[in-house]
Amino acid sequence: MPAGSTQSGPWLAVLADIHGNLPALDAVLADTRRRGRPDAIIVAGDHTLGAPYPAEVADRLRSVGAVLISGNRDLWLLRAFHGHPPSGWHVGEHCGSGRWTCEQLGEERLRLLDAIPEQTVVHTGGEAPIRVVHGSLSGPAGRILPGDNPAVLARSRLNGEPPPSAGESVAGALSAIAEPVLICAHTHLQWHQRVGGRLALNPGSVGESLCGDPRARYACLHWDGTEWRVSQRAVPYDTSVLAPAFRERGLLETGGGFARATLRDMETGRNFTTHFYRYVAQEAERVGLAEGDVFPDEVWQAAAATFDWEGGAP
Repeated sequence: MPAGSTQSGPWLAVLADIHGNLPALDAVLADTRRRGRPDAIIVAGDHTLGAPYPAEVADRLRSVGAVLISGNRDLWLLRAFHGHPPSGWHVGEHCGSGRWTCEQLGEERLRLLDAIPEQTVVHTGGEAPIRVVHGSLSGPAGRILPGDNPAVLARSRLNGEPPPSAGESVAGALSAIAEPVLICAHTHLQWHQRVGGRLALNPGSVGESLCGDPRARYACLHWDGTEWRVSQRAVPYDTSVLAPAFRERGLLETGGGFARATLRDMETGRNFTTHFYRYVAQEAERVGLAEGDVFPDEVWQAAAATFDWEGGAP
């Protein structure tokens, strides 16, 4: 059970969206050990694509016996593994981070990732079961946000994200499942909400927090004898090691603007990635390309050369 608690009973560490960030993951795992080892570690998808430590993250998760599901970025990598890569995969800069990550993971790790389900239900004994998804019940790219949390909704808007559909409300998601607890991820925003005695939560992102500060986020679920109680954590770690690793391991060169935006996300806790993508689309439109086209490297490079890498994300 978490250190300092007067309650007995099992507790679970809930992680998500590590995105290849080993320093952040190790900081979170160390925090769980300081609080008393959890009975299980749940990781709700998007494990390896992002920072320059994908193989190390995959190995670390296997070593701690984590319960894993797939996220949208995991499935994107697996498309290439199965011979159905996105357009431009083999040459395009926009897919450079994906190619680099697959090369680092290698076939054995990719096969292990391929065996992970998109959703799961966690049973820990006599406690109430927990449904785990990455995005929403509709799929790993869905988005659930808490309607009763103005700060989270405001941060989502600053991140450039559209509002969730009515079908992806917390109340709607909880009413659609038999389990009393729903874990989701994908938005990189940390929150929890209770509706009629049932609980939904997003632990936030371990490796690429978009809450406005770069600390590694996760959640603790503690069984109090009748229901799961949630506490949320924000763990500092040394982000200064990331930029040298991006450069020295070759990810920044191979991944171009996408890798640079990911690095800025991790350094700042702000969503440079979405704002950079929008800027790329504006550059593509300027040269006569339509939405849905595969943008050539020249467009990505021109956008990266003029994008505001300091203030381009609020």
